[in-house]
Amino acid sequence: MKMKYISSVADENTARPNHQALAEVEIFLAALVSYPEQFAIDPGLTFEEHRVRVMQAAQGQRSIAASA
Repeated sequence: MKMKYISSVADENTARPNHQALAEVEIFLAALVSYPEQFAIDPGLTFEEHRVRVMQAAQGQRSIAASA
């Protein structure tokens, strides 16, 4: 019986999306897609620097949307 309970708890946890993880993946993919263009403009730009900029821009957009 105990195994059945553990299994049902795991199913409930995996069924709900983790919105923070999804947002992080979306930011990473946006940075991945836009990096080549930014790298062409600034060859010294690392992917990590670019990803942080994309993340900050996304957070700024969310703040603007939340206050509207």
